[in-house]
Amino acid sequence: APPAEEERTLTVHLNPPKIDGAILLRLVSLGDGAPIAGAQVIAVSDDPPDFAQLTSDSTGRARVPSGPNFSYVITAPNHTALELPAFPLNAPAFQNVEMVPFTRVFGRIDASRHGQGSVDLVQSMPGDAPVHTRGQRVLGSSDIQLDGTWEIGGLVPESGSDRISGLEVQLIVGGTRRSIVEGLSLQAGDSVEIFDRAIPQGSITVEFL
Repeated sequence: APPAEEERTLTVHLNPPKIDGAILLRLVSLGDGAPIAGAQVIAVSDDPPDFAQLTSDSTGRARVPSGPNFSYVITAPNHTALELPAFPLNAPAFQNVEMVPFTRVFGRIDASRHGQGSVDLVQSMPGDAPVHTRGQRVLGSSDIQLDGTWEIGGLVPESGSDRISGLEVQLIVGGTRRSIVEGLSLQAGDSVEIFDRAIPQGSITVEFL
């Protein structure tokens, strides 16, 4: 007679416990979800004193020590630095961490027509704020390269906001300013290319990539 069927139970641990007091972080870029390679992760514990510095691999992963007194500082190219508190004792062994990419504005100027100047990204200031230049403050500047290209990056929205509004791109050549584009609003992580109206591509075009 054939043997009686045995009842078997398969257990799948979706949130496995931490191994050897470590947590595996996977660092990804907010928006497209691309893994961030080469990010620096610093883990610090005050009690007991402990310190570790790690680098994420090509898949964005880094295994960090964990404990109730650990905190973490994560820096990555073209992304806003991130601070993380200690993970709870019952936290899953795998943590997906999203990092906000820098916002940037870039473009090309007809250098043969305008000369080698610079570009300012300015923001209109509210009426009760300190006035710098015509009620505006400069968020970033870029010299115009020989091929006419320029780029202003590393833009971060103010705390509690995910947008930078009231922006104007200004060209400065020989002490004279002129506006390239006005009323620009950027969301965290935007990469915006602006074409100068003087270049034969037509009127101003703003492309959100």
